[in-house]
Amino acid sequence: MHLLSVPLQNATDISHAVFGNFSAAKKQEIVVVKGSMLELLRPDETGRLMSVSTVDTFATVRAIK
Repeated sequence: MHLLSVPLQNATDISHAVFGNFSAAKKQEIVVVKGSMLELLRPDETGRLMSVSTVDTFATVRAIK
């Protein structure tokens, strides 16, 4: 028997953040950690942050570099 716990609501607080070029050269992007989720954010033309990708790690992320 295998049990899996999946919360109904994603975490909303950001515990860690790092910026850099992750998906393309010369693109400024931010990776944030929300609980066990990693989210890639990219600013659009108006300067608002848009979510590009979200991945659940199924573990607690304690540090990001």
